Amino acid sequence: MKRRPSWIRKPRSQPNGTRSDHAFVSYGRYLTSRQALRLETLIAKDPTDVGSRLQLIGYYGEHPDLHWRTRSLVWAHKFWMIENRPADYACYYFGRPQSQQRADEYKRTWLRQVRKHASNWNVLCNAANCLLYVDEALGYRLFHRALKLKPKWGLPARRIAQSYRAKAIKGPRDQRANSAKNAFKYAQLALKLQDSPGEKKGILTEFTHVAIKYHQFDLARRWANRLVRLEFEDFTMWQQYGYVYLTALEYAQGNLHRTKIYLAKLTESFKKAPCHVMSHPMLLALLQDLVAQGETETVLFYADAACEASESNAAKKQWRAWATILRRGKTPAFEWTKVPPWKRS
Repeated sequence: MKRRPSWIRKPRSQPNGTRSDHAFVSYGRYLTSRQALRLETLIAKDPTDVGSRLQLIGYYGEHPDLHWRTRSLVWAHKFWMIENRPADYACYYFGRPQSQQRADEYKRTWLRQVRKHASNWNVLCNAANCLLYVDEALGYRLFHRALKLKPKWGLPARRIAQSYRAKAIKGPRDQRANSAKNAFKYAQLALKLQDSPGEKKGILTEFTHVAIKYHQFDLARRWANRLVRLEFEDFTMWQQYGYVYLTALEYAQGNLHRTKIYLAKLTESFKKAPCHVMSHPMLLALLQDLVAQGETETVLFYADAACEASESNAAKKQWRAWATILRRGKTPAFEWTKVPPWKRS
């Protein structure tokens, strides 16, 4: 069994339907089979024991060692939550059932709750997010209803944008450009509406490189500059994202001089505050292109700085290997293995 991290502790308070309930799900991931059986016994005696249900949702849904048949037991608890607590925060993340039969039941169950709670914004958002995986058009319609119900709240626009962003990257090729257009439209709307600061930072970090890819350079520059301005004491990761995107943006627009200026700013920021952003895939691809253009010394300076700043031994080893190849006058393949170095010891 996977050992529970020290920061994952059993919640002391009762579930209240808010974001804090996710602590029950997180704790449940590390239950033993005996503990799970005990919780099932408690629920048999008291079906309203939401804390036990949420733990079992974590256990069945996310425990790494369970057989798929055991994992499928999660749906009894998810369906109970939808029927009895459809507005709870936890219901937003229930995902899509694997079988078509269960997916059909899932859709019917959520639609009953939507009809029953037609003016409940949380229910609409939960249903919309879950049904995006089952009936995408229906999911979008429900998010639009939620947006009309509370037009100042950004979650529906953000989620629509994220869905279109995924399709712009990995969807059918003949639909990607239109998906990107919709992604940018709803991302801009979401940034204007009420949302947590973290979610807005997420939009800026997730969407700016897609805007560069689709040559929406003015939009990408606005978003990258917003990231650069997000200075929070000594936490410079947002600025570093901004510098990555400004470096890539200048290169995409053919301005090599300004590309090198922003790459230098990025290098200096990593010397002060190391961060995984120094290995952003867009940046690694850019380094490859710069070597091909004869800017070996520029790339070598960055590689040496990244090696020095890296906190992971595996990352130091990788940057050092790339720097060695550059010094030999060759071009390395700037690609990590499937497990990035900052996630390895």
